[in-house]
Amino acid sequence: MTHVNPAYVTRPVVKYDPGMETSATALHTERVMLSFEHGKSIDIGALCYLSRETGVQRRSRGGSSTGRKVLLESYSKTRAAKIRQVIEGVAKELKSGYSSVTVAFRLRSFVAFMEWADANGHSTALDGGDCAKAAVRSYVAYLRERIRAGTMSNNTGALEQGTVISFFASVLDVDDAAHGLNALSADSKSQQVTTPPCEDSQAKVLSLCKSLFEGITSFLLENRPYPYRLSLPSYLAWSEEGLWVFPTKRWCMAPHERGANLSLTRPYLAYDYANGRLRSLAEILSMADRNKNDAVHDIERAERLIAAANLDPFSTQRQQLGKLALYAFTLLFTAQTGMNWAQVVNLPWGDDYLVGTERQKFRAIKSRAGGREVFFEIPAGFLPSFRTYLKLRDYLLNGGRCEFLFSDLVSYAGRLATFDELFRRLRIIDPHLPMVKSMQWRAAKSDWLIRNTDIATTALVLQNSERTVAASYAAGSATGHLDEMTNFLDRVSAAVVRAGQPIENSTDRAVGTCTSVDKPNPIPGATTITPDCKEPEGCLFCDKFKVHADERDTRKLLSCQYCIRRTSSMFKSEEKFQQTVSPVLGRIQQLLDEIGRTDEPMVKRITHEVLEEGELDSYWASTMAMFIELGVVQ
Repeated sequence: MTHVNPAYVTRPVVKYDPGMETSATALHTERVMLSFEHGKSIDIGALCYLSRETGVQRRSRGGSSTGRKVLLESYSKTRAAKIRQVIEGVAKELKSGYSSVTVAFRLRSFVAFMEWADANGHSTALDGGDCAKAAVRSYVAYLRERIRAGTMSNNTGALEQGTVISFFASVLDVDDAAHGLNALSADSKSQQVTTPPCEDSQAKVLSLCKSLFEGITSFLLENRPYPYRLSLPSYLAWSEEGLWVFPTKRWCMAPHERGANLSLTRPYLAYDYANGRLRSLAEILSMADRNKNDAVHDIERAERLIAAANLDPFSTQRQQLGKLALYAFTLLFTAQTGMNWAQVVNLPWGDDYLVGTERQKFRAIKSRAGGREVFFEIPAGFLPSFRTYLKLRDYLLNGGRCEFLFSDLVSYAGRLATFDELFRRLRIIDPHLPMVKSMQWRAAKSDWLIRNTDIATTALVLQNSERTVAASYAAGSATGHLDEMTNFLDRVSAAVVRAGQPIENSTDRAVGTCTSVDKPNPIPGATTITPDCKEPEGCLFCDKFKVHADERDTRKLLSCQYCIRRTSSMFKSEEKFQQTVSPVLGRIQQLLDEIGRTDEPMVKRITHEVLEEGELDSYWASTMAMFIELGVVQ
């Protein structure tokens, strides 16, 4: 809700593009409204005033943002200096390769934090040191309360917390804002993992887009005449070869539309979409009860349209067909680069670009657009298609200019084309074409890179952290994982033996039983964690490890899980937690699931006793008592 105060007044604001190569030092910081692509803006200058109007930014009748009202007497020189640092930091992030969407999201999270801070007694949060720590600590407590109240999800709270802490470190040079913080931890189980589409869906979409892009660009750039036949992929299994194109609003007609000529009305009866020609007068009259004069008129009109379109290399019909080729290439580009849709649509472009080799089998494309350097990587084999697209782009612009690589994805009003729009156009040809979203293409690209390179290269190409790749995009495709899953289930099943079954040469361990002490051997393909006989959890990844599907070993596993979760705050680095702890918790859950297949009621009962009532196995109970005594947990 917007807070209104009669003393608040409108102040002058100045739009400033932080991506431009101009200095912020000459600006009146308190007037700055940062302007991002496609009309999005953030009133950062209002934060120079400790008392200001809250809520949504005001807009004038013309739709432009006028900035927040402020209490002029609350202006702070100290705060203004910090806000100038924020502006310069945002500009630096954009120049270093962060997307406009990412930078704007981070900045909005920071502004939301400052709104909270000023309203809750932490106006000195930007002063650093203990002030910053206290503000961040209180903010995380506030987020935690919202999570408990059900007004925010745990992972959203963890994201907001991480974004603010990261902003303090990278933009404000405050590295210890999270020191000693009881931080929120994202729940990996509730995190949405993007699974790559199946190979069959990928093949259909990519082959159709490739055929359309190559066929249409050849038609346009070589100024070929109508009617023109586009070659299409064989998976369509049409009786005729390809698809004939005419210079009409209904530029093509796929076989599923031509059944019994139900879709043919005047003036389209004159066009033979199946054979790429005009029908004769006799053919039209034999198809339906038609007036002879109308049929003659339709044929003459069709002849004039085709002749005119063949004389004009930039006819409206050719331009519309060129936009379809642009859409098709955009999807190919998305699949090849792994960029998300917002990055693709907002990708700036300048006519001067360089092609370099950063990594084997990849080509780095570098360009300067509006004072900013643009950088992305494509596979080497995709470079000829990219260069062809740039020729198509020049054709579509026809002497005009556009600041974005994909010129037609943004309308004159700044409205972004959606991914669904691409598929609506493609389904004119194949109504059963599977929908593959941009995030799925990103997952497919990640899957290919992980299988053919390594996770570090994957992170570099996708411009993500290794942790994000591992958490969100390393799922692998369903068909590709079928054999892996079968082998995995076999290995888990082999580690669990029935209750009471004797195990030869066994030694009792904190999490189960060992069949050969001091001879650790890793489970094939399980994890990067090395089996270790000295640490209890080290047994979990050894092929000598066994557990009985009984109460005793189930309690051991759950007790270990309980202790790990209670002491997880010891890991200040989320990356370290993911590398060290998450595999252990995952392995324990796999074993518990397998035991549950034998006796699910028993597993549920022991789970309640351990996790809810604290009835731990004796080894883990003493371990927990030691942690409490040391003050690690409460």
